[in-house]
Amino acid sequence: MRKSNTQKLSEILREYIKESNIESKLDEVEVKRLWEELLGPSIGKLTKKVYVKKGVLHVIVSSSVLKHELLINRTSIMEKINKEIGKTFIKEIVFH
Repeated sequence: MRKSNTQKLSEILREYIKESNIESKLDEVEVKRLWEELLGPSIGKLTKKVYVKKGVLHVIVSSSVLKHELLINRTSIMEKINKEIGKTFIKEIVFH
């Protein structure tokens, strides 16, 4: 009897993503998408830039009032994002 060498496409893609070290880049893109989805379009409009660097989410906002509000809720925002990603990807959030 012959052994089968078949694999699911999803398994092959997961292996490729891990081996090619693009998993963290895909997570960064997902964090940017989640920012407006989790916090809503009104906050999204007041956000100038969102980027991730070495596990730190940097958010540039155009309102000092919003910045203060986000600082107060920083921990819960980080927990929501990491929960959606499925792992502890964001270790800190910095608001500019």
